[in-house]
Amino acid sequence: MSAYDIGTAEGMNEKGLVVNELALVESNYGKPAEGAKVISLSTWPQYVLDRFATVAEAVADLRKEEFRVQTVVLGTGRPANMHLVISDATGDSAVFEYIDGKLVIHHGKQYKVVTNSPTYDKQLAIMEYWKEAGGLEKSLPGTSRAADRFVRASYLLDALPAEASKQYISGTPQQNFRFHAPMSVLSLMRSVGTPLGFSLQEQPWVSSTIWRTISDSTNRVVIFDSAMAPSTFWVKLDDLDFKPDAPVRKLELAGGKTYSGSAMDKFVDAVCAVTDTWYGQQQAKLTDNAERYAKAKWIWNSREAAKDADTGKLYLRRVFDLKSQPTVLRAVVAVDNTFTLFVNGKEIETLAGHVDLRRPLARNMEWVEDTAPAAAPSAPAPPEPARPTQTP
Repeated sequence: MSAYDIGTAEGMNEKGLVVNELALVESNYGKPAEGAKVISLSTWPQYVLDRFATVAEAVADLRKEEFRVQTVVLGTGRPANMHLVISDATGDSAVFEYIDGKLVIHHGKQYKVVTNSPTYDKQLAIMEYWKEAGGLEKSLPGTSRAADRFVRASYLLDALPAEASKQYISGTPQQNFRFHAPMSVLSLMRSVGTPLGFSLQEQPWVSSTIWRTISDSTNRVVIFDSAMAPSTFWVKLDDLDFKPDAPVRKLELAGGKTYSGSAMDKFVDAVCAVTDTWYGQQQAKLTDNAERYAKAKWIWNSREAAKDADTGKLYLRRVFDLKSQPTVLRAVVAVDNTFTLFVNGKEIETLAGHVDLRRPLARNMEWVEDTAPAAAPSAPAPPEPARPTQTP
């Protein structure tokens, strides 16, 4: 799942490795040393999904701290302070937090529940208190504070059936425990969620539960449950196309879009969805020269570039004529690592790298030339006739 269309908030890869970012106001990523490698908080989860198959692999790599994580600023104007949680099909899990500029890792199968603040070591300490207080047999904390939800979820998790139960399996599709297990987890998550409308202005991390996701690492299925809609839907990763040359597709959730059951046939082209520019909607007429190359799928400076290309600068050019002066211009460029965009030979600003959503780029029309013919000068208006004046 993406956040603000600029980063990954949670997800699962084809090996069943799951990542989730959750708010942690105490996060402090520190200032990276001069020349140190830095990765954005918005791409940290995707780094894990792209590189690792298990929690153990991810922990071994991230423990080296070969780069530093830096936060981004959300559309709300607040910095995105998060901790990262990962799990896999073996039941292994890990929690990564940056506290006072240092990376703290909690790794092991015993870590089954994570919420938000306070830091994870304090969450565990609070849990020990409630164990001594009697827990489920006597009383549990009932507020919407993350620490209270942590305690309730931890106790209720132990009450979920770990195998097919005669009491419930008859109402499960195909009477199969693989369908019953994730719904048991969903029932727990619903019970510890925060109702719509509840929020604390001074504590934005204590707010309404908008959606829930259940990630079944064993069967590689992601289930989405929205608090805004009465239906639940899912995506089975084994039915997705993960080949290197497969198109990137997106399942849109914003704007009240919702689905029921399998949503596999509801995916659309991701670039088209982000830019709102769909195939067959060409808005500018290509010049005769450019028309010949309009259907090209690879542009480079050598025939074998798709297999092996030398590093270095490369200039790609696209020529087209506009019928009128535009009000909005979009250029979607996928690169590794950087690019510079020129229009009419002039370099223009682009949104790249660290994005501050509070300060979008201002409209810049300096390089747009209005080629409309100038209006012919009009004849001067005749002078007004003199008016008589009265003297007292």
